[in-house]
Amino acid sequence: MFLKWRIKTKIAVAFGVISAITVAVSAAAVVGSRRSGELATRTYDETVVTTAYARAASSDFSSMRAELAHELMSPTAARSRARDNVEVLHQSFLQDLATAVSASSSNEIGAVATDLRRVEGEWIAMARALEERFRTDLWDAAELKAHVTERGIDDMVAKVSRAGFDYRTVARSTVARDTQAAVIGAGLAILISGIVVWILSSRISGPLGAASRFAGEIASGRFDSDPPSITSDEIGDLTTSMVTMRDDLRRLIEHQAILQEQSQARVAEALDGSSEGVVIVQADDLVQLANARALDFLGVSPGKSLSGISRTGLIKQLVRPGDDRSPLLMMSGDGPESEEFLLADGRWVQNSRNRTAEGGMVALYTDVTEARARRDQLAAALANLDGAMANMSQGLAVFAADGTLSLANPQFYLLVRVDAEAHGAGTPFDRLIGAILGPLDLAPSAVARRGRHEGRLLKRSRTFVRTVSLGDAVLAIHYAPMPEGGCLATVENVTEKRKVEERIHFLATHDALTRLPNRTRFQQRVEEAINRARRGKGFAIHCLDLDRFKQVNDTLGHAVGDAVLQQATGRLLAIVREVDVVARLGGDEFAILQADIDDEASCATLAKRVIEALSQPYLVDGHDVSIGTSIGIALSPINGDDYGTLLKSADTALYKSKDDGRGTWSFFSDELNRKLVQRRELEQDLRSALAEAEFELHYQPLMETTSQKVCGFEALLRWRHPARGLVSPAEFIPVAEDTGLIREIGAWVMRTACQEAAGWSVPVRIAVNVSAVQLREPDFCQSVQDCLRASGLPAGRLEVEITESVLMSNPERTADVLRTLRDMGVSIAMDDFGTGHSSLASLHAFPFGKIKIDRSFVNDLGERRGADQIVRAVVMLGKTLNMRVTAEGVETRRQLSFLKDAACDEIQGFLIGRPMPRSQIAEFLAKAQSALPWAA
Repeated sequence: MFLKWRIKTKIAVAFGVISAITVAVSAAAVVGSRRSGELATRTYDETVVTTAYARAASSDFSSMRAELAHELMSPTAARSRARDNVEVLHQSFLQDLATAVSASSSNEIGAVATDLRRVEGEWIAMARALEERFRTDLWDAAELKAHVTERGIDDMVAKVSRAGFDYRTVARSTVARDTQAAVIGAGLAILISGIVVWILSSRISGPLGAASRFAGEIASGRFDSDPPSITSDEIGDLTTSMVTMRDDLRRLIEHQAILQEQSQARVAEALDGSSEGVVIVQADDLVQLANARALDFLGVSPGKSLSGISRTGLIKQLVRPGDDRSPLLMMSGDGPESEEFLLADGRWVQNSRNRTAEGGMVALYTDVTEARARRDQLAAALANLDGAMANMSQGLAVFAADGTLSLANPQFYLLVRVDAEAHGAGTPFDRLIGAILGPLDLAPSAVARRGRHEGRLLKRSRTFVRTVSLGDAVLAIHYAPMPEGGCLATVENVTEKRKVEERIHFLATHDALTRLPNRTRFQQRVEEAINRARRGKGFAIHCLDLDRFKQVNDTLGHAVGDAVLQQATGRLLAIVREVDVVARLGGDEFAILQADIDDEASCATLAKRVIEALSQPYLVDGHDVSIGTSIGIALSPINGDDYGTLLKSADTALYKSKDDGRGTWSFFSDELNRKLVQRRELEQDLRSALAEAEFELHYQPLMETTSQKVCGFEALLRWRHPARGLVSPAEFIPVAEDTGLIREIGAWVMRTACQEAAGWSVPVRIAVNVSAVQLREPDFCQSVQDCLRASGLPAGRLEVEITESVLMSNPERTADVLRTLRDMGVSIAMDDFGTGHSSLASLHAFPFGKIKIDRSFVNDLGERRGADQIVRAVVMLGKTLNMRVTAEGVETRRQLSFLKDAACDEIQGFLIGRPMPRSQIAEFLAKAQSALPWAA
């Protein structure tokens, strides 16, 4: 029954079977993929989401701890914001924890979250108690609760991770099972499909192969073969048609043979006189005709007849060492072919081959040696020209003498933004200009006027350059006349070049951060103002220096500092007039050129407005930043008639403003200049003082209040100038710190104090003051270690004193250095306690062993109630923090009595002893072996 079906019916049945198998396998794969997707979704929802919100709760709690610490260390006025932040973070913690629990279906996670809420609530209660009153035991308890909370969050994350691992194991097992089922299903589908295809092939390919072989017999000219059995399908219809075709071809060939014999003689006579070679090959692959010219091209001896030779045999004869001409007779396809061949004698032959209607071939041979040489030369020239034009970064266009476009490369059309196909060769110049200017929304009359103008430029007989702006692009057009008339135009896009030039010029004359004029540009504007001032009103230069800006960079980072500079720039620009100039000279230094001033009052008004504006708080990334500014003012031409003198005068006035306490302004005067000269002389003398051994150390004793015995000395630096005499440290220490000389001087003080203290008869402590510049040295701790080793002084006898302002310079670096010194055995003391801005925070963050009460509080004891309370509070604080407390500036027995009653550990001042040179130390220690009777 299957054999009687038509072929398309058989194929349809086979296709239906295979499609059914494919649908079944695909459905199984879809079910498996959906099941795997559900497992993956559950893994994400219950693992990733829960973990993310658990981490968020951890981050909230860490921020709560930081805000609480910040609140406890901040002044009372600043605590409210930190307290509010703690409450906000507390609510965020509870919300994130609730979200984590809701995302997980595990009861175990819920239990952990319940414990976390309880522990965190206990911590919040402790934090609120600490806000009311700070207690060390309560702080330690809160820290313990904090650690329990953090471990609970980590436990929750671990449990979620284990649940995620279980989900992943189930998912892997499910995927493996589904994959195995899919593989088995696919294998069965392939097997069944193969069987169906084999059945279909055996029922169609057999009859089709027999019909194909019969057709091959007919095609090869064998018309006596028996046809295959005729089936009832399309193959049977084809076989019947081929039998009819075979009979028709047999009769046609017999007729053609007769006609061919008649025309062959006439064709041979005509071809022998032709300049082209001709070879005719019959359908049976035998050469029918070859004229004399063809024999020459084929390398066959003249007069030799090729008729009757098979083409295959002739090809074999043409294969010779070094001269293979066989391709001249080859045919690779059914269509006509035309190729060029290089013969051994150097001639190029064009070989055109065509199939004849009977299945033969006609080959024509033409000598194209000279034509090819000319063509190659032209092609090379055109290729070079086309390559050059196509790869030029510039646009190129050639215009004829009549103004029409002759030639243009692709870059030309790209640059002028017109369509190449619509404006090809022959386009009039005015039409091309109209297309270029069309998108610019110009009036038609303006376009026509521009076209006429450019047309006149085109006809000029000289080279020139035009710059044209097309939208956001700037084009440079170079016109050059040609000898035969017309013009060559090259177009270059100079937009980026212009931008780069403008950018380079801007960066060379402006500050990159604030975009204000820099020092170079400011000098130019000042020199321009000097020239104008000779013909009219004068002007003033304001030099500004931001106060406390270095602390912003050191504590909050340079990113915040840069933002403050940008905000300060905006405020300055909002204050000055358009005729004034604001510049950034570098760092936190600004300058204002105030033009056309009437008197000093207008300068003072501007300076006051600048100070008020820059002193307002700055809000940067959630930080409230407070800075100020000091201003020095120089007037032209009173204080100078050139840029260098005026800037120097304004800078000198700025130093006066800083010395007056900052946040003010000063005008330049001769007295200021005189003081500046004195400072420079002092700086020069200070540089040579160390080499000339002009420094010496004096030592002021310290006494224990309980035993009334000397417990140590503080090393105090003195400078004995050969001309000025004894120079006050208050005068030369700031200069040493500004110039960096404090490094060498401080190292000398440390080395000398250790050496001299090591030789004292009584092993008491020696205290040495250290500046912020010294602490910033990377090898400071090592230098202290070297001094102790070289002198033999035990580290326990050395005490390093620093002021709170030193801590603010670089808190993290300073804390590391102080911890290293403490680990070496060196004691750390905070000098001038109570005069800084955040003393309690400093005591908490740095490893201090002693607090020194500033003399300003001791001087007011018994005279001002606030001083008495402060001193008692500091002593109590020291006892609480297990730190010794020393009172400075004790000069009366009444002060001593008060300090004893307050349980102050040590005192220092003129009552105990004035600073003394090392030559008096031995005698003083000998007298001080017992309690000082006059101090009782």
